[in-house]
Amino acid sequence: MQEITTPKPHFSWGSPTKNQISALKQYIDDGGDMSIYGDTGIYEKLERFLSRYYNQKYIILTNTGTSALNSAYVGIGIEPGDEVIVPTYTFLATVTPLLRIGAVPVFADGNKDTGNIDPEDIERKITEKTKAIAVTHMWGVACDMEKIMEIAKIHNLKVVEDCSHAHFTPYKNKLLGTYGDVACFSIGARKTLTSGEGGFIMTNNPSVYIRANLLGHFEVRAVEALERIKNEGYDDLFNKYSGYETGFGENYRMHPYSAVMSHALLDSGEIFEIIKKRRESLEYFTNRLNEVSFIDAPVIHDGFYEGAMYGYKGKIHANKIKIPTKEAVLILRNLNMEIKIPDSTPLHKKPLFLNLDKMSIGYDKPVKIEGDFPGATEYFSGRVSLPTFTRGLEKDKTLIDQYINLFKDFEVEYGV
Repeated sequence: MQEITTPKPHFSWGSPTKNQISALKQYIDDGGDMSIYGDTGIYEKLERFLSRYYNQKYIILTNTGTSALNSAYVGIGIEPGDEVIVPTYTFLATVTPLLRIGAVPVFADGNKDTGNIDPEDIERKITEKTKAIAVTHMWGVACDMEKIMEIAKIHNLKVVEDCSHAHFTPYKNKLLGTYGDVACFSIGARKTLTSGEGGFIMTNNPSVYIRANLLGHFEVRAVEALERIKNEGYDDLFNKYSGYETGFGENYRMHPYSAVMSHALLDSGEIFEIIKKRRESLEYFTNRLNEVSFIDAPVIHDGFYEGAMYGYKGKIHANKIKIPTKEAVLILRNLNMEIKIPDSTPLHKKPLFLNLDKMSIGYDKPVKIEGDFPGATEYFSGRVSLPTFTRGLEKDKTLIDQYINLFKDFEVEYGV
């Protein structure tokens, strides 16, 4: 088998672009504020862009995606003892904010092909204590939002969309993040929309907006939020929360420099050029993987290539090779391929959730882990991470062809 000759890394995440560097330098040279307490300046510009793009009334910038999730759960009114159905396949911060509230995360199985939360298992896990469903569009692949929203409507449940992997991603003629009651986004270092650290929430619900503001902000921003809902005619909400202008003061503000870098990617259109190039490369990679029998491209939804495509997770079929998957991955890595067993694994198996009472950090609230999770188990069987090629077909084609040729050579030697 011939080694891949292109030097690593074969793709990379999180490096600032020329537009971001230029915009940040200009902001600093112009004496731009290093701290903004309200929703003015660069915050206003970024929130306005996101509001218009997503056609969502309220946007609140945060310092991380985790802060966005904290804000969302408080925003929809989750209280101690409430049950929230969550995916077992997600980043842990989709779930841990519920522990701070004293709510009970209820793990649901994943779809065997995508890993995303299984609507049928959601229905099985609903009880009289269930108040909401949280979904994560892992790696930018959409959950079955039509079915999930139907379930939520029948049972009068709120829906929180974790879109940390799915910026600007269409699904059945709607953008992910516009299906549920509130959506949460991360713009951390390795996300498609990135500024190093940051996040935001969006909603059309004024109650979610005011509650999230009062949790994560204080004084100036809290006053501005109260004035806004009063001017919009939500007198009941204003009267309910008026007098709490101090807010809770969690201080979830995004750093202005992060906002500058995010706005630079959006305002210049550069982010959409990145998405376009990634689409070219990954569509080609997917089509070429059809030539190899022992490894499949990820199962995706229609329109997947039009959005963020945060990760690319293939699947090796153990019954089509003579050696274990781990050994196969090691051989391919030694031939200069970027391939590995995914770091993200189902949460229902993690000690954090199995032994909360032993951590001595105050989070001894229960979680509900019921059932065998066969879908998530099947999804992870043979699952491998492959490069999320992003430079466009003109630059990535030769390298992708090398990957396919190595897979074919491997199949000749180790295939059944």
